[in-house]
Amino acid sequence: MHAEALAEGLKLLLINNYVKNRMKFERLLDKIYTIMLEKPDIMEFNSLDTSSLKNYDAVILSGTDSTRGLPEVLPEYGKEAGLIRNYGGPIFGICFGHQLISTAFGGRVLTLSHKYLGFHKVEVLRRDRLFEGLPSLIRVYEAHARVVERVPPGFIHLAKAKDYDVEVIRHKNRPIYGVQFHPERYCEEYPDGRRILENFLKISGWNPDCRGKI
Repeated sequence: MHAEALAEGLKLLLINNYVKNRMKFERLLDKIYTIMLEKPDIMEFNSLDTSSLKNYDAVILSGTDSTRGLPEVLPEYGKEAGLIRNYGGPIFGICFGHQLISTAFGGRVLTLSHKYLGFHKVEVLRRDRLFEGLPSLIRVYEAHARVVERVPPGFIHLAKAKDYDVEVIRHKNRPIYGVQFHPERYCEEYPDGRRILENFLKISGWNPDCRGKI
C-alpha cells in the first residue's frame, strides 16, 4: 500500500477564488509547486465539479480580489461552501478561504476600519501540527480588510493577531484549517508561511522525503 501511495503522490486540489488578478493566484500555485515539486489540479470557484472531489486527498481554498466580501458574495460561492461542509478530507482556507470556511459553519465576517497589509506578528494560542517547528510568535503576510468575528461553532481557536482575535482556526473533529494571512507570501527574512504550507501538506499525507503520500 505504501509503495503504491508513494508512487501516486499527493493528489491536491487548489480552488481559485480570485476574480480579476490572476497573478496573485499564480503566486500561490507557484509556491505550492516550489514545495511539492508538482502542481495541484485547479478548479475555478464558479465552475466547481464536486462529483470529482473523491479523487483528491486535500483541498486548498485561495484568497480573493473581489471588492465585495462575505456575506454579500455568499450566493456566488454557495457551491464552494457546500464543498467545505461535505468534503471529508483536509481543507486549508487562505484569507477569503478562511472566511468562507467560517461562514459555511455559521460564522460571521466583519469589515474593519482599515486594511492590514504587510508582515505582522501572530500569536499561537494552542499547539497544533500546523505550527510544528515554529515558535509561539510568528510573522506572516496579511492583506485583508475583513476578519472573522468569532470562532465558529465546532472550531478551535489556534492563533490571534494583535488587533483582532480570529487569525487561525481548526475544526474540532475534522482536518479543516482556516488562516487569515497569506502563507504563500513568505520570504527569506520571514519564512514562517512556507513552514505552515508544508505542515498542512504533511497533515494531508505528503511526505517531503519521497515527494509523495505517506
